[in-house]
Amino acid sequence: VFAVGHLSWEWRHSLRSVIHPLFIAVAYYLLHFFDVDSNFAVIFVPRLIHVVLFAISDRCFLEMAKHVLSPLEARYALFSYGIPSVLTVQLIPIVGGVVMALRWRGVTLVPLVISLFYIIFHSFLAHKEHRFLLPVIPLLSIYAGYFFVIRCVLIILLLLVNIPLAVYTGLYHQIGPFTASDFIAKHAMITFGKNKHFSVLQLMPCYSMPQYSHMHGLNCTLRALDCSPNLGNIGDFIDESDMFHSNPLAFIKCSRLFHAHFLTSDRQDSYIVVVCRNQTDWINT
Repeated sequence: VFAVGHLSWEWRHSLRSVIHPLFIAVAYYLLHFFDVDSNFAVIFVPRLIHVVLFAISDRCFLEMAKHVLSPLEARYALFSYGIPSVLTVQLIPIVGGVVMALRWRGVTLVPLVISLFYIIFHSFLAHKEHRFLLPVIPLLSIYAGYFFVIRCVLIILLLLVNIPLAVYTGLYHQIGPFTASDFIAKHAMITFGKNKHFSVLQLMPCYSMPQYSHMHGLNCTLRALDCSPNLGNIGDFIDESDMFHSNPLAFIKCSRLFHAHFLTSDRQDSYIVVVCRNQTDWINT
């Protein structure tokens, strides 16, 4: 829509569906068409879209749970599923519900079998990420609902643990990438304005920082470390991100040249280190 962006390796190899980003692309197109694509709108409209999608997902999950559990158990399952801590203290009621289901067969074991098959299948994949397990959380939460229906007092414990966690993780935990991106954007606006080109090199863990959404409206080229998996089966393969984090100085250092044995200033060193900004096709920063 805005003629800028980054295409990660999953898209280059057709591993992702276009349905999810299509919602955001349509919203961006409308913002651009009506000339209201401010930096604030570009950042927060996708978040609003996700709120709506999650609400629809929760409603669909509740309807599914009603076919497996009683109405009361279904509400408890939805409550467990909606807690943003995912599987911290939820692990206790989920395991308890599974044990109860195995012992008394009060609820179907189909969600458990599907979840186990999904987890086992993904364990054989070479590329693993925690987020790959997110689809099984609603299925496992069914057993948390089955567990909670006879242990209502534990819901209070769940609230006491998860509400502070939700506040902390939502407002403070790992907020650095967002504040850093906002700082860079504001500093660039003051220094370069909207028209003068500048570049940003993000030497951060893979995809841990926002990219062009926070630089919207600026003439910016952004470069981040690449962490594409070894799709070509190259021997002793190390991706760019791992290479940098294993030895950051060696990654950007072109040469270390002798200067002097006897120094005349405490600001000098015996060697001069030459750092190359264009090494490995980097963008000048």
